[in-house]
Amino acid sequence: MAIEMVDEFTSHRLNRQRKFPTLEQYDAFRLGTGAVDSICDLHQFMAGTKLPEDIAWAPEVMIMQREASIQTCVCNDLLSLKKEIRDMTLISLIPIHLHESDASLDEIVAKLAQELQRSADTFDATADGLRFKAGQYGKAVVSETNRFIETFESFQTGCFAFFAKSKRFRVAEDQLHDGSFSIPL
Repeated sequence: MAIEMVDEFTSHRLNRQRKFPTLEQYDAFRLGTGAVDSICDLHQFMAGTKLPEDIAWAPEVMIMQREASIQTCVCNDLLSLKKEIRDMTLISLIPIHLHESDASLDEIVAKLAQELQRSADTFDATADGLRFKAGQYGKAVVSETNRFIETFESFQTGCFAFFAKSKRFRVAEDQLHDGSFSIPL
């Protein structure tokens, strides 16, 4: 909650001042918001998942949390651009990239789509590593670890579905039959 409030305060202050943060500054105050860490940390307690400590708090879990946060932020910033333009709140990845580079909007969107793919690949490889590590404890721990990993996956899928269907972003009508988007600005 405190991190989200810092993010909101920072975003609103920068919007009022009409200042763009650097990409590094944006990542520093944006990643970790959206309750990704809290939801994933609490899952094992709420769902009754029992994991050995070296699995529950493994470095792989921290990487998975970071990648889930990256995916949530990038999806949000891609699908909310129309809303951000409408509301004149332009502190998000696309305007910051436009401000910092000579790249076109299409190039930036393609770069962010590649970042989503890179993040998903990193997440999947890291999850496989966590499953392998859990294997030393036997099938029951592997099963619990799979449930734990599915929490991250369902959170990411749920966020994407929410962003895509949200009346706040108004992009549902811009989704094509193949699942991609063509969002007129």
